[in-house]
Amino acid sequence: MKEHYFAASDLPPNADLRGMILFTWAPYSAGTPEFDEFNFQHVTEPRRLAPHPLLSLLPMRLLGTPNGALAMIGHVDRSWLYSFQPSVAGTVVSIFAGTLQRLMSGYTVGLAMDAVRTRYSLTLAAAFEELRRRMMSPAVEQDQQLARVMTETLDLRNYIVIGDPAVSIRLPDLE
Repeated sequence: MKEHYFAASDLPPNADLRGMILFTWAPYSAGTPEFDEFNFQHVTEPRRLAPHPLLSLLPMRLLGTPNGALAMIGHVDRSWLYSFQPSVAGTVVSIFAGTLQRLMSGYTVGLAMDAVRTRYSLTLAAAFEELRRRMMSPAVEQDQQLARVMTETLDLRNYIVIGDPAVSIRLPDLE
């Protein structure tokens, strides 16, 4: 339903987005990969989602106008709730809260994304450990845990920065 999403076509041509950095949490908000990586069934051919990896029209419109935004952080592929839940890697800090806090404190977009990269690294290590355990003692419960770890890891990997990662904003103190 149209009232439940914001698309590139919803952005007025004269929108003034100067100084804006957007962080979206929505499936395919930044783009679409060529293949579906979230099918953990034992299939030989991954499902093709697009003829080639695609950049979404929304960031192109947001950044590609004379008064466009500075950058957009978005998601390539489906989005999962793992970013809001305690991680298999043990951290409970929301990657969104950490990233937004850093952005509003004047960090560059690239540095603000450090919370995402750190959690991705931790989940990748947890995925490796789960694979190692599974190889030692295969079981159905471990297959489910492996699928959860792999999904969380891929979900975190799929956040990208579109625009200049060196830009920053500084909000005035709200006290």
